[in-house]
Amino acid sequence: RRLAAHDRPGLEALVALLGPLAEDPDLSPAALIAEHTGTPLHGELLRLAGADVMLDRRAMQGEFDEALARLEQEAVESRRRALMARIRAGEATDAEIAEHLALKRAAAGLATAAPPEGRPGA
Repeated sequence: RRLAAHDRPGLEALVALLGPLAEDPDLSPAALIAEHTGTPLHGELLRLAGADVMLDRRAMQGEFDEALARLEQEAVESRRRALMARIRAGEATDAEIAEHLALKRAAAGLATAAPPEGRPGA
């Protein structure tokens, strides 16, 4: 979901491909291409299906995983910047402020922020 919100060329196509593959990891390339018949993505998928693959399966998996991690990080950073702009403009909702704080905590390696000692909930 975070990737879908990121504004980067080609990402919409990637998200469109990942959805069916997440539901059925054994989906064949032919079935995936057929699913996109009549869409702008169809021609690109046909082109890619005919391309020579230069990496072995393990190397491709590593490249793919690294690319997804980078894209997800970029999407999170983009969302954090958008939230900060709304906060600075005085337009952010409480939920957006909480989301911004959660993203900052996650970036700092703090999955959840515990209340300071001596405070309620500590």
